[in-house]
Amino acid sequence: MSPRLRLLLVTALCLLVNLPRVAAAPAPESKPHATEIAKEAEQHKEIESLRVAAEAGDAAAMNTLAGYYYVGYGVPKNNALMVSWTRRAAEQGNVRAQFSYGALHDRGELIPKNTAEALKWFRLAAAQKDSHAELALSSLYETGNGVPADPQEAARWLRLAAEHGHFSAQQALGHSLDTATLPLLRQERTAWFRRAAMQGSPHAMLEMSEIYMEGKDVPADRTHAIAWMLLAQTTGDAELVRNIEAFKKELPAKQLKEVTKQARALWDKVELSVIFSAGGESFRNAQFHHTLIEKATAGDPEAQLTLAIIYQQGDGTIADPELAAVWCRKAAEHGLAAAQCVLAEFHESGIGVPQDPVEMFKWYRKAAEQGDAQAQFRLGSCYRLGEGVAPNPQLAQSWTLKSANQGHAIAQGNMGGFCLEKGDPQYYPEAVRWFKLSAEQGHPKGMFKLGLMYSLGLGHKENKPLGFAWMLLCLPTEDETFRKAIEAFRAKLSPEELKHATDLSVEIKKTL
Repeated sequence: MSPRLRLLLVTALCLLVNLPRVAAAPAPESKPHATEIAKEAEQHKEIESLRVAAEAGDAAAMNTLAGYYYVGYGVPKNNALMVSWTRRAAEQGNVRAQFSYGALHDRGELIPKNTAEALKWFRLAAAQKDSHAELALSSLYETGNGVPADPQEAARWLRLAAEHGHFSAQQALGHSLDTATLPLLRQERTAWFRRAAMQGSPHAMLEMSEIYMEGKDVPADRTHAIAWMLLAQTTGDAELVRNIEAFKKELPAKQLKEVTKQARALWDKVELSVIFSAGGESFRNAQFHHTLIEKATAGDPEAQLTLAIIYQQGDGTIADPELAAVWCRKAAEHGLAAAQCVLAEFHESGIGVPQDPVEMFKWYRKAAEQGDAQAQFRLGSCYRLGEGVAPNPQLAQSWTLKSANQGHAIAQGNMGGFCLEKGDPQYYPEAVRWFKLSAEQGHPKGMFKLGLMYSLGLGHKENKPLGFAWMLLCLPTEDETFRKAIEAFRAKLSPEELKHATDLSVEIKKTL
């Protein structure tokens, strides 16, 4: 199979390419909230409006209604009505419907396969310069499916699809010139990959990375090559993201900063294709990102924090820790407690800013004073360990208690630890209480320490099976100390006690 045909087969020649982008209908709730009732009412109003317009001959409304019946948005899924409305819209000249109706005939899933009909509707859509239909015709002529095989006609339609913006056709044209030796043809190859890449195709972005890395048709530029690689990470699949993340960790900090800067400059010029969005969330993520920038620039602290997290994680854009820190600081300075806590974490880990225990403490304190449970927990740790402030056991316990009372699982476990540190058995029942609260939220250390208290009879009547049951629940942990201690306790149980403990752990797990 030729490289071009392989790419054509990957192309979204399915109905969803030209159907409206709609969310799946939400699962019904037994007692819907007022907001859900309002959404359903609005949805019903939209469907009725579409139905009226479609019945009156509005082809766009017909096509949209067909899409709603296909995915079950606001109406029960109904393939027969989907086909009917698609046909009526196609007959009215709606180009998206014409391609979709041709695809229905070509696929032969919802209606009998009819290549002649598919060819007819693809031609009608192609006459309106629909790139999907042009690519479909190219595939038919290359494979000889329903028409005599004709490589020249296949190439003609492929080029038209590429010129009219179909990124997969652009990639295919680029690959068709892989073996070209003439400079002009090699430059054309690069131009097609660039056009596809600028629509958000990770495959084309990686091709551009290789072109600059090896100096194919352009001067070799390793920094620019890696910048293209970072772009591919924003729209690629999970495996690609992991591979590029691993590669980035090998780069010196100075070089990573430079390639990030170049990648951001490229990303700002990318206009994600709606075609590309059929394969993932990239298009919607980009739209959301642009909306966030507008809100954040206008001074919305919630948008500023969300933007900071997006830049820090690289969701739908180029990861940029320094830019993340800039936006996070803006939100923190607006007084948003969650942003203050995140900014403290940035200073703690050195994300986008220098590691600075004093700055970390300052921002944790601001957030803690506003009642943020995570900040209160970390402030307690700062006072306990002397991070960014002089150690103060009383304040450490005071702030940890505030966090624990808000349900923070780790703080609850730490409160149990404070009770044990007193060295007085009268505080052991209180330690058990805190460990139990932590354990019931699934915190591994809380589970282990609760199990330890039960097993040793500290603050509670000795109950080895119950204690070991809690220990078993924290076994999926990377803490080697826990595993060794648990194995040591296992060796002390009789077979009957071990079975009882295993049964108890199953029952306890159901309640977590």
